[in-house]
Amino acid sequence: ADIFFIPSKNPVWKNDCIDISHRIKMLELALKDFNCDRFNYSLIEAESDDTTYTIDTVNYFVNNYQFDNLYLLIGEDQVIKFHRWKSASELAKKCKIIFFPRDDSDEINENELIYNIKRVKNSKMYHVSSTEIRKKIIDLILN
Repeated sequence: ADIFFIPSKNPVWKNDCIDISHRIKMLELALKDFNCDRFNYSLIEAESDDTTYTIDTVNYFVNNYQFDNLYLLIGEDQVIKFHRWKSASELAKKCKIIFFPRDDSDEINENELIYNIKRVKNSKMYHVSSTEIRKKIIDLILN
């Protein structure tokens, strides 16, 4: 299965992102060590000057690639507000939505049921958010 990493230039839910050119460079550096032709990245959202919506990106992949199954990995923080995503129901029909929980709680969010969002059980939990990781990177750069 191919895995596409898709950096977003203008994400709807964030307004304090690291510049897109830096995020693309970090992605390139992260992927080069894997030496895996199944890991790819797409600049479909990064090249847009408009706010990008996941439904548009999924439609692009559905229309331009032949996948047996299309999975969308989202953060656990997005599961609780998934009902607010643009075209959430359509998105849930076009791809299988999955997430890694941050802890081993079995508490199910209503959106998991409504949109058939699946949690991927993980044997090792990391209690850190992407925001915390970005802050640590910025601290390393500035100090």
